Amino acid sequence: MLLESAERVANLGSWEWFPPSGDLFWSDNLYRIFGIQPDELTLTSELILPRVHPDDRALVERYLETARRGVRAPAIQYRITRPGQEVRHLRSTVTMIESGGKEPQRITGVVQDVTDQLAATQALAAHAAVAAVLAEWESFEESGRRLLSGLGEALQFVFGALWLPKGDMLKARLDWSDSSLDSSVFEAATRGVSFPRGIGLLGRVWERKTPINVIDVRAEPNYRRRRAAADAGLQGATAFPVMHAGEVIAVLEFYKREEHRPGTGVSETMIVIADELGRFLSRRRGQLLDTSPLTPRERQVLQLAADGFSTSRIAACLNISAATIATHIKHIFESLGVRDRASAVAMAIRLGLIE
Repeated sequence: MLLESAERVANLGSWEWFPPSGDLFWSDNLYRIFGIQPDELTLTSELILPRVHPDDRALVERYLETARRGVRAPAIQYRITRPGQEVRHLRSTVTMIESGGKEPQRITGVVQDVTDQLAATQALAAHAAVAAVLAEWESFEESGRRLLSGLGEALQFVFGALWLPKGDMLKARLDWSDSSLDSSVFEAATRGVSFPRGIGLLGRVWERKTPINVIDVRAEPNYRRRRAAADAGLQGATAFPVMHAGEVIAVLEFYKREEHRPGTGVSETMIVIADELGRFLSRRRGQLLDTSPLTPRERQVLQLAADGFSTSRIAACLNISAATIATHIKHIFESLGVRDRASAVAMAIRLGLIE
């Protein structure tokens, strides 16, 4: 009873395997880790392997064969698919091999469910990546790609894109792909498509203002980049809105090579990061525009006006005439659609053109 309680707390399960007879025995908590009721079926290694994720079965088969030969291999980490299609990450360790004759007589080991640990590690890595990019933010193009790369690598995605509203459509502004991915066709498809509100994965995220996870985009009937995704070997996807004050400023989209079944921890991480990015980008809206409504000189003039400088003082600081400053201010009013300095300063701060 004490051992069972300890296994539950540590999210561990133990097993015994008798190769000569093929008998396999599990602790009750190992059944629970695999999503099986204790004594629901008579266990054999052949029954367990189908529950292992297809991409990891060869690894587990080699591990079992190594143990059968009486060799204690290092611990391995692999995925299983539980009933209901939930994917869990496990770490398996052989703890003892009793030899006798030509093959081991008894092998024991432990299995630990490390899904939550991995999610916590990924969350920390994602937050650290975002913090590093925001602390050293420069141009939108350069820093935005570093943001996609940092988030994608931390959360084990291989492709990411940042989408911005442009009028009534959502268009991809930036993208990133892992160096191991041949994504040229998918990148072109992403750059060549746009979405109105409510249409497609991105349009639904924009309209609903909530994240959407897709297990496999190739099985989505209305997914418009299905062939390009298949060519790139992409399956699972997630998209989430970057918002501030109830407005969607951007939408981030990421892809995996395998099915995407995120746990609660990953989804919560995305939501927190999206909120942080929303507050940050809301102060830099000018960088989100394809072209700035103000020239560098006009932004310089307006920044000095925001700092309380008079026209004559701005002229002296920039070593140009007061008449030229007046012309710049007139153009600023026209470009921003305002009538006075106070409104121009307020609009420019809102757009992130000045601080």
